[in-house]
Amino acid sequence: MGLFRSAEEKTAIRVKKEEDRYLRSPIGRATAAHARGDSIFQLALTVDVDSAVTLSQIEAIGWRLENTGYAYEVDVSSNSNGDDQVSSVFTSGKLTGVYLLRRVDGHLSPLI
Repeated sequence: MGLFRSAEEKTAIRVKKEEDRYLRSPIGRATAAHARGDSIFQLALTVDVDSAVTLSQIEAIGWRLENTGYAYEVDVSSNSNGDDQVSSVFTSGKLTGVYLLRRVDGHLSPLI
């Protein structure tokens, strides 16, 4: 391979990167699992404005939301003053939803 890539090589690399990014995304993973014939699909998403849209798109592929759980991750940091005493404490957190989806085919039994 030479020092410079042709326009075709650059396009092929860009397309491959886009495909890889899609397959790692929640929608891409749900699509691949559905295409494989998986009967269940589990997904963890940060709960935000876009998570409901993502779940709706996944259901449109052919999945039905069966169960949901949540976890709250807390981050704590502190600053100390010159006397090695804690002068301030900062906390932040992130809510993560763990979603279990079942393939919608009509012939699968429900979760027990």
